[in-house]
Amino acid sequence: MKERGPDALAYHIPNMGYGVNFTVPPLDHAMALASIANGGLLHAATLDPRAEPNPKRILSEETSKYVRTAMHEMAHLEKRKWLPHRDRFNYCGKSGTAELKSGPLAGKYTSLFCAYGPFEDPEILVLVVAFGTARADRYGSHHFGSKVSGKAAVNILAHALESRGSLATKASETLDFRASGANLQRD
Repeated sequence: MKERGPDALAYHIPNMGYGVNFTVPPLDHAMALASIANGGLLHAATLDPRAEPNPKRILSEETSKYVRTAMHEMAHLEKRKWLPHRDRFNYCGKSGTAELKSGPLAGKYTSLFCAYGPFEDPEILVLVVAFGTARADRYGSHHFGSKVSGKAAVNILAHALESRGSLATKASETLDFRASGANLQRD
């Protein structure tokens, strides 16, 4: 995606591949997922905290609840040991992985994970995107969104909710990038 500036130079607009057929700017992606968290209501993006909310219904409450429940269950599957888990931290998650077909990173991947919570009454949404990831390599790294970006998104969400006082903390439950056993650093 390119746009020409007033000086006629082409500027690349940051975007995320979704599948292999179309691209979505990260803010649009986050807003779409936030509409699921908000019961099917899409709020306009603004930096003005005094702006009057004027949401638009884009999904029925029933459909939104169905998708939100599926996102919660996906994030908490027992086999997803690479995602941080702890008691009383119910969040929703959605991963995405797309192969980049053109540009300097052609053949590489965009790997993303969105986490929002708490599940019962969502307050915060976090979207972590990694550009240019590669398929499994000799170090065992993967390009899948939940494995590349999931841990960071969930930890940021947990710490944000803790700082707001929306998530109780016990020393034994503190989330840590190292806690789930994934190797994020290469020796």
